[in-house]
Amino acid sequence: MRRPPTLMVVKVRNSNNEDSRQVSLWVPLFIIVPLILLILLALLLLVLPFLFLYVLFTWDTRWWKYLRHGVPAFFETMHALLGLKVDVEDRQQKIYIDVQ
Repeated sequence: MRRPPTLMVVKVRNSNNEDSRQVSLWVPLFIIVPLILLILLALLLLVLPFLFLYVLFTWDTRWWKYLRHGVPAFFETMHALLGLKVDVEDRQQKIYIDVQ
């Protein structure tokens, strides 16, 4: 079983000067992702009564398809990010993203 990524490292360096400083940003995904999921759950609970009224009056349940396919797709994407490395180089900047 694959585990989700826990940390994302973003490094940005200005390539104009050789002695320019590199900026590193360490993003702890194991803290941010559960917070985002809690916010999305709260939004769903706020919208749920309106969705219920919408389904009651129109009998249209297509919104459920997006939720049913979107949540597993989010988790599959997060699990597939493990080991992703992106290195983009321009004349002015060099950006390196590593998901561990």
